[in-house]
Amino acid sequence: MVWVLAAFILLLFFGCGNADTAPNREKAIQKLEETDKERDFDRLLFLAPRTAEFYWKESIVAMEDATDDRGLAAYARSASYLTGLFIRYINFTSALSIVMPALKKLEAEHYTDNGDYTNLLIFAGCCKAYFNPNDSVANQLFEQAYQRHTDHIKKNPSPTAYRDAVVGYINISYGWLNQGLQGSVSRRQSLHR
Repeated sequence: MVWVLAAFILLLFFGCGNADTAPNREKAIQKLEETDKERDFDRLLFLAPRTAEFYWKESIVAMEDATDDRGLAAYARSASYLTGLFIRYINFTSALSIVMPALKKLEAEHYTDNGDYTNLLIFAGCCKAYFNPNDSVANQLFEQAYQRHTDHIKKNPSPTAYRDAVVGYINISYGWLNQGLQGSVSRRQSLHR
């Protein structure tokens, strides 16, 4: 598993021509190799997201001036994956620093008819709900993403469209639930002041 991960990372970096990231790449691979030799699978689970975070950040930087579909697709996918990773680890500050500029760029480039853009809408809603449970924009973002998934199923009723929609609906539900939980905590705290 480690060798597949390391080979994939090397391929991605060499493919992007990122020679200046060679020391960081080597350091990441060395840590993965050490972990594999020690059979420290808990550490591997810790390192894999960090390695992914490094790649997605590099990809976003490399593609931030992209205007063609291929570059925008890479940018959108990297921003979506990185934001999702940050949210998974409850790092909403970092997630928000990625998701809002990404949405702005994709909207400016009119690159919004894809699943990554829809995921970014959900992640933006999750961030806004986390920081302000009463933020009406969070609900608007969730509603927009929900409608986009529903419309996509109507246009293309394929197993992939249904799978993506179910995952999206689950993420929207988590966002709404988090918003409700945060809101009830905020309301309880204000009552006890």
